[in-house]
Amino acid sequence: MGTVAPRPKPVIRESYPASHPDTIRWMRKRIVIGAIAVVVLGAGAVWYSTCINRRENSVEYHKREYLAARDGRPLMNELRSFWGELTGQKVRHRMSLFKLQRHEQALLRLGYWREETVIVNMPAAKVWGTAVKNGVNLWRHPLTKEICVVAPVGTNTILVRAVPDHIPIWKRLIREADVPRIGE
Repeated sequence: MGTVAPRPKPVIRESYPASHPDTIRWMRKRIVIGAIAVVVLGAGAVWYSTCINRRENSVEYHKREYLAARDGRPLMNELRSFWGELTGQKVRHRMSLFKLQRHEQALLRLGYWREETVIVNMPAAKVWGTAVKNGVNLWRHPLTKEICVVAPVGTNTILVRAVPDHIPIWKRLIREADVPRIGE
């Protein structure tokens, strides 16, 4: 049997008394690092509450997110279409009803939209189709960038959610579409 190497002796750290200059420097470093961390976290919290949170409570944010939930994000739509062409499958945009409702409610709460219901005599779906066709410039006009919701609710009620200036116009279009045509 061979010789066994001797075990190294453990290193014994010197412990300094609390009043030693190295201990005081070490403690000061830790206090400064802790204070810097508190300041950075505080600044981050203030930035979030003033910038990010305010952005999420703005009309522009909810308009943008409503359109994204309704129409999808352009880049993702292009990628889905490309994937559909590659695979030969029909690919549809998935609309998030939860997100639509959330942003609709926020636009109402923030006062951007006003909600009104219009009672019609003819079937609501038929009146709605004619009114939307006649009012296509209101809800798809690229210059105004205004969005609205006009939808039949039940058999003789149409719900209108739009900017306050457009509500009377939608009411007029619905009333005009509600008049029965001769021969119908």
